[in-house]
Amino acid sequence: MSEACRFFLFACLYGFGACLSYDLLRLFRRMIPHSLLFIHGEDLLFFALCAAAFLYGVWSQAQGQLRGYYFLGIGLSGLVYVWGIHPLLGKPVRFFRRISGRIRKDCKSYGKSFGKCEKKH
Repeated sequence: MSEACRFFLFACLYGFGACLSYDLLRLFRRMIPHSLLFIHGEDLLFFALCAAAFLYGVWSQAQGQLRGYYFLGIGLSGLVYVWGIHPLLGKPVRFFRRISGRIRKDCKSYGKSFGKCEKKH
């Protein structure tokens, strides 16, 4: 396998991994509500780590030379993920959202019932 082809495949893996990681971050946010400030901080950290990973890929694989097919691989794998795999993850995401919503609702109702018991004594 040529060096350029291997570099393109690594770029595709970087792009796919970035999209999957962001979907997992979004799932985490839906399961545990966050404040807007915390969400912005998470996004800033996520994109800084992605940029560092992409630049490390350029630095280690292409000796620091920016190549167009590297960014093409990242972009194409991102599009394949968004159009192909992301819709398939919709059902598990909705399932986890329902479970986390029920857990939060149960915790609130248990907290209210315990509060009522303490007030009567």
